[in-house]
Amino acid sequence: MKKTIEKSNFRKFDINTFKMKDTRVIIIDNDDICNEVISKMLNEVEVEANIVKNAQEALSKFGEKEYDIIFVADIFNNEKAGMEFLSKMKNVLVVGMDANLSNEFRNLLNKCGVELFLLKPVKFEQLAVIFRNELQNKIIAK
Repeated sequence: MKKTIEKSNFRKFDINTFKMKDTRVIIIDNDDICNEVISKMLNEVEVEANIVKNAQEALSKFGEKEYDIIFVADIFNNEKAGMEFLSKMKNVLVVGMDANLSNEFRNLLNKCGVELFLLKPVKFEQLAVIFRNELQNKIIAK
């Protein structure tokens, strides 16, 4: 079952009401502005975010640290490398991100078992829903 976190799927979350404990994410996207915006939102709740531009860079990061979530936007610039990367990701939540959530992008990610998607531009409330639903044990109230 595919899940898309859109505005109708969340209630209002205040960035000042919680923080995350020992949470690491990796963002795979070649959109510098999007990366900066998401990184700042994550920083506000003390999530460590590493940003990479492609699957090859992401693979090298996974040798250094463990991650809780992978946010994937432009991993399929090279489809073979992207599929290979996602096939190696076990025990980590993978979230697709796209501006229009094209069927092609969804289908590629679905082939790798990805069923959670965010519509760009990503809003803090969307991230908060993921934290609440998937990483509840790492949420600390402020």
